[in-house]
Amino acid sequence: MSEIVVGIGEVQVAIAPATLVARGLGSCVGVILYDPAARVAGLAHVVLPEESKMPTDRRTRSAPGAIENLLAEMLEHGARRVALIAHVVGGAQVLRTAGRAAIGQRNVAAVRAVLRQKGIPIHTEDTGGNQARSLTFDVSSGELTVRRLPVFPDGTRSTQHDSFGGVDYDD
Repeated sequence: MSEIVVGIGEVQVAIAPATLVARGLGSCVGVILYDPAARVAGLAHVVLPEESKMPTDRRTRSAPGAIENLLAEMLEHGARRVALIAHVVGGAQVLRTAGRAAIGQRNVAAVRAVLRQKGIPIHTEDTGGNQARSLTFDVSSGELTVRRLPVFPDGTRSTQHDSFGGVDYDD
């Protein structure tokens, strides 16, 4: 089974058997679209809530651009729009900020709005808080595993997040 690591601002689509992975989702949001019958899945690593003055080649960094691109690629790979479900992970507030809403919260709100507008239901959501996350999605089984990067009382984080337990979601 191939493992496809999706980096910051990237979009990837996979057909079973494969595993999609996003590491270090802090304020970024991992958006998985999945057609369980076709066993086609895609992952977008969303960085920003809106496109603003983003060059066309960087549209996959924003929630609207990433999800639009992901949806198009999913359909090209045989997914059926009516069968799609979404999993949304990330959007933490890993940095202390004052003033306007934290970027993680804004990313989550933008992702929810785009998915609602596209008529794609959110099946699983693990967002917010102050812990970064990593996710693994098994395209064959539809199993989503989320691992949280621990935050210690002094505010430091461990870099050995894979050695800690995760939250498992079964489809």
